[in-house]
Amino acid sequence: MKKKNFIISIVIILILFLLLVSCYQYDVAISDYLKSISSDGLDFAMQMITYFGNIICLLIITLFLIIALDYRTSKNIVEVILTGLLTNTLIKLIFRRPRPLSIFYEQGYSFPSGHMMLSVMFYGYLCYLVYHSKCRKSLKIAFYITMTLLVGAIGLSRVYLNVHYLTDVIGGILFGYLMMLLFIIYTKQKHKLIDESIRLDRSFKYAFKGIGTVVLYEKNMHIHVLATICVLILGLKFEITKFEWLACLIVIGMVISSEIFNTAIEKCVDYISLEKNKLAASIKDMAAGAVLINAIIALIVGIIIFLPKIILYLK
Repeated sequence: MKKKNFIISIVIILILFLLLVSCYQYDVAISDYLKSISSDGLDFAMQMITYFGNIICLLIITLFLIIALDYRTSKNIVEVILTGLLTNTLIKLIFRRPRPLSIFYEQGYSFPSGHMMLSVMFYGYLCYLVYHSKCRKSLKIAFYITMTLLVGAIGLSRVYLNVHYLTDVIGGILFGYLMMLLFIIYTKQKHKLIDESIRLDRSFKYAFKGIGTVVLYEKNMHIHVLATICVLILGLKFEITKFEWLACLIVIGMVISSEIFNTAIEKCVDYISLEKNKLAASIKDMAAGAVLINAIIALIVGIIIFLPKIILYLK
């Protein structure tokens, strides 16, 4: 979702929430009207509908989705339910609104409706997944309409059964929609970071693969590796200082990295120029010259550090 659309949605939700507070006076009147049209058949139908917003029903649907969908999507759906439960509990503890008296016993506070908030988050997130799927447009529209009618029916059932006031249901819709938006933004950002981390891991993998190729198949690199091993052994033997270690490591890195660059340049020139020519030969000579300069500097540093120690050791 674009930042502009998100801000607009937040403003609309805040305005609706302020209007919601002013509608408390109509709650009892609406509940009384629904009681007046109640019947055994309607009671049974509403109890069946309200079950689709129950946490147990949502978890059962989630189990089927886990089997059908990939790990990442399934994990997100589970997180939607857990986030909705936690947020709804916290909001109820803030408002602490008692439930209306009803023959259908429900625990906890009334505002906002947990069934409604979870339904909006859960079925709304399913609509979001369908929107990004490869289904036909007609099927997507049919799914959106079905989910909208289902969520609306769940809200109506909560008021009809008198376990919530109408404003509890509307509050559940507003908070559920807000949490769904925040969750979508969060998962997008999280997956973006994960994808970047995966790309970073792959870049390290390719880098080590390149180093391994040069070490295994290039004869000049074998000489550099052997020299590096000798330097490390001598450094440990003569217990050189931290600054001497630093100088050794710098020149070792210079020589090995320049050899890798030299090899890469040679391979690139051979790939581009299949036939021998003076320009290609000149490019290779310059790259080899860079390796030679670094090797000479490394040799000088090695002589300065180790020659006095070796002479003293031999005396």
